[in-house]
Formats: sequence, C-alpha cells, structure tokens
Amino acid sequence: VPSLLLAARTAAPMEGVNFRLQAATLMLDEDPARAGQILDDTPTGSAVQPAQLRRYLLLRARVALAQSDPNLALGWLSDVRMQDIPLDQSAQVTLGLLKSDAYLLLRSYLASARERVYIHSLLPRETQADNIESIYATLRELPAEVLHRAGEREITNEVRGWLSLAALAKRHQFDPARTVAELERWQGVWAGHPAATNLPRSLQILTE
Repeated sequence: VPSLLLAARTAAPMEGVNFRLQAATLMLDEDPARAGQILDDTPTGSAVQPAQLRRYLLLRARVALAQSDPNLALGWLSDVRMQDIPLDQSAQVTLGLLKSDAYLLLRSYLASARERVYIHSLLPRETQADNIESIYATLRELPAEVLHRAGEREITNEVRGWLSLAALAKRHQFDPARTVAELERWQGVWAGHPAATNLPRSLQILTE
C-alpha cells in the first residue's frame, strides 16, 4: 500500500486515481478507516473517468458497511453521480449486493431480499443457489402475516412469488406435511419462478 500511495503522488492524475483506488481496496478488510482516509484524498472531479468514479463510490459504500454504517453506505450508493454512470453486469450485481447488505444491517428485510431478487438473473449460475438461500433466509425473518400483506401490495411478479413461498413456509413451519402440500400447490402456481425448480435447501429436504 505505501508503494501505491507513493506512486500516486508522482503519477499522472488519472493514473494516480487508479493507484489510490487500488490501495484503498487492499486496505479495506484490514483497516476500513485507513481505506476511508485514502479515499478522502482521492480526486473525484470532472476529469475522473466514469469507471473510476463508479469504483470510488462502490468502495465508499464498502467502507461504510465495514464500519457498520448502512445509512452512509446507502447514501454513497444513491449518489446522484452514480445515476449518470453506465453499469456493466458486474457493477449491477455489486451495487445490488451492497444495497442488500446495507438494508440487512438496518433490518429492512424485505428491501434487502428485493435487491437480491432484482440481480438474481445476472448472477453466474454457480452462485444462484446461494442467492436463493440468502433471499429465503432474509424473508424468513418476517412474520407470515407481514409477508402475506407485502405480497398483496407487491407489483413485481418475482418478488411476489418469493413472498408467497416464505409466507407459506413460515405459516406451516411446525406442520411439515402441510408445508409439503402447500409447497406443491405453490410450485404449480409459480412454475416459472426461479425457486420453483431450485428450492431453498430446507424445503428441498422436506420434499425428499
């Protein structure tokens, strides 16, 4: 890290930004506060490239989360400058996961799950099962009545399917036979839902 910061002082401006962003990334896990200080010294003016600014804002959010400040993280992720930056698939996934983590820290379980639902189709196939587990576990934090009411108001079809699944599992959690029967009915209604053919593991076990 010191060598990167030294290089940043002598490099051309845009190259210096890259060095500082790299240094902040390396410091993030070890010392989030130091990573934040490095970012404080990183120029973000009009001459900075969109990809650099995007990386800077995402790093700012990661630092805030590492310091248990989800509100600050959400502030960085909703920065007006982010709205003007094209996001490739990888950046969309990172943005969604960071928002999900921030909402989870705030115990905004529905908002957290919704962010993961939105990015599910963008994830590599090998990580989709883990995402399904995360969505389900997050929604299971809510009471069945809350899940049911949220499902009635929800306009996004995929989220509504998730709410229905979590509600039935929560409602019948002490009656495995009833859960299996309701689950089969749910799979018939939501045949095109991502979880219909890739159930959360605890529900898969019940059907075996």
